[in-house]
Amino acid sequence: MNHDPEAMPYQSPEWNNAICAEGRLRDISRYYQFEDGCQILVPLVTVTAIGPVDLVAGSYPDGCGMGGAVCCENTTNRHLREVLKDLMALRFLSIRIRPNPLQGKRWAEAAAGLGLITKPRRAHVIDLKDGFDHVYSKLFTKATRVSIRKAEREAVVVKSSSSGELIPLLHSLLETSVKRWAEQHNEPHWLAKFRFGRRDPIKKLYRIQEALGTSCKVWAAWVNGQPVAASLVLMGKNVNDARGAIDRVALGTSRANDLLQKLSIEDACRAGCRFYHLGESGNSASLSHFKERFGATHYDYSEIFIERFPISRAEYLLKSGVKRAIGFKD
Repeated sequence: MNHDPEAMPYQSPEWNNAICAEGRLRDISRYYQFEDGCQILVPLVTVTAIGPVDLVAGSYPDGCGMGGAVCCENTTNRHLREVLKDLMALRFLSIRIRPNPLQGKRWAEAAAGLGLITKPRRAHVIDLKDGFDHVYSKLFTKATRVSIRKAEREAVVVKSSSSGELIPLLHSLLETSVKRWAEQHNEPHWLAKFRFGRRDPIKKLYRIQEALGTSCKVWAAWVNGQPVAASLVLMGKNVNDARGAIDRVALGTSRANDLLQKLSIEDACRAGCRFYHLGESGNSASLSHFKERFGATHYDYSEIFIERFPISRAEYLLKSGVKRAIGFKD
């Protein structure tokens, strides 16, 4: 089924295939058809932790994007509540559901009273319905438009590709960003590098490119011949900005990342996409400010946990303990 106008590339079969290609994850997506004709697809994968025993599942796990439900037009809270009840009856110790932020309120209402654990999240989304001219002139802030013109005057070079040629550049900039983030948060570099290696090995990025083909674009910007910014953008009815990175030192005052973002949004409008998802913002005021400069609206929603044992609580306590031990700064 592919009738949901709010469906994200993260919810596509191609994305599911890409994240399962390594073998660590296995597709167990659930399809529901109700008596009134409503159809819902929940993209779901399981992590096989001990031999063939399935302990946890996610829609989706950390580092794999957002899942939730691909819904038909007449989906109601009642339908989603039945979906949750079905998932609650499965054998897994833990199932986490990280839904489309646009549908967060509907999921929260469906989960009310079921005794499920929730974790607050915040994401930013740009509504492209009125086309790029409107987005640029009405939604972009004046300061953002000034920055973009500055980047254009300084002859910043921006290129996009769906062939995979820019993936090494993207991966290199992601590594550079990881080092910077580690320093900002007082995290040991070896630990940050280890987590990055598990989350985004370069072979994973190549698998995503191969699985999504022309629906996956890497955008990159150069200043004086040196790469300074890159992003991984997934396109369908809507857009997911899946990864982004900059070399802050090389970027300087060029505003190349603003021009890159502008051209990527313009490309999405040209392709007829309705929503441009800029991803999670968490509690970062600076990250929220950056996204809102491009006309993004924040959506507060909840990740839902279905658990037989308090696994998410234990995970939180473990991570909190590690952060305290290393002096991590949120």
